[in-house]
Amino acid sequence: MERVKREFRLRNFGFCDTSPEEFYRFQFYWPRQPTSYVVYRVIIAFYQVLWNALVIIYWDDTRFYRPVDTTAKWPIYLSNWSFFFLTLYFVTAAASAVTYHLSKSKSKVSSTSPESTRIGSIKTTSPILPASGDPTEPDLSFVTRPLPWYFKLTWFLQSIASSAVLFVAMGYWFFEYNPELEKLHVFTLHVHAVGTVLALVDFTVVAHPFRVLHFVYPVLYFTVYIIFTVIYYYAGGINPYGGKEMYEGLIDWEDGVKDSVAMTMVFIFVLGPVLHAMYFGLYLLRRLVAGEISVSCRRRRGGRAGAGEKSRGEGEDAEKEEDRKRLDENIENCNTEC
Repeated sequence: MERVKREFRLRNFGFCDTSPEEFYRFQFYWPRQPTSYVVYRVIIAFYQVLWNALVIIYWDDTRFYRPVDTTAKWPIYLSNWSFFFLTLYFVTAAASAVTYHLSKSKSKVSSTSPESTRIGSIKTTSPILPASGDPTEPDLSFVTRPLPWYFKLTWFLQSIASSAVLFVAMGYWFFEYNPELEKLHVFTLHVHAVGTVLALVDFTVVAHPFRVLHFVYPVLYFTVYIIFTVIYYYAGGINPYGGKEMYEGLIDWEDGVKDSVAMTMVFIFVLGPVLHAMYFGLYLLRRLVAGEISVSCRRRRGGRAGAGEKSRGEGEDAEKEEDRKRLDENIENCNTEC
């Protein structure tokens, strides 16, 4: 109950009360951290940038899309907005990880001075493992360090991109996809499926914190898009097929204003927060599983240590018994000789 109360503090609308190390490691143990984490960030960012560029380049290719007016139409769809936001998040996360990694490397170099070495000998902590040695928990020795602005931006973008790509995937496959009209190709799959999978996998493996009150940012994102569609309609904008509707049966400011308003209210103020709540549940599950794994590892280490102590104790007892026997034999020999 106390945790729930903490989640709804007003300051949790912002990006604070967390360590930079949470944005610099995996949630679960992984060898060669933090280097492996930085490499992961760079690889997934490069992959996402590559596919985002290919989607834009081949947007009007008739081998994949119907021959329609696609000129400057790529930015009018929420799916493309969301795929771009996911790309922006991955790129920002990679740049942030590299920047923080380099700053820590410089601080390590500067800490080799005699005075720094003397101070460091008093207290040492791992930049990845917390003082407790548990790789699933934050290193509280860094919690007083302010969160850099680039990690705050990473946190903000993830809050939006994670919900946005999941929203798009659900909307596309449940409401929009028509196998008789749509060509299912690699670009469609990346925008409406692969991006969502990447976002979910990334959310599961990294140690980023997650706040309930950050639901306002996906809601704001969806609201901005709806406002854009209204402005686009009244400015005379049309879809690639010459129609006024943005999404048939969902967003149509020409022939279905009331239905469009009702649907957008549901999407923004119901589905948006619900998706965010689902991510918060996944976040709690991730922390729980990581904690259970950590406890299990500690028990195994404790069991091995206990077995070792027991073996050493049994060995010492055996040596003592041997010493007693030898002492008794010496006493008997001495009594015989006497």
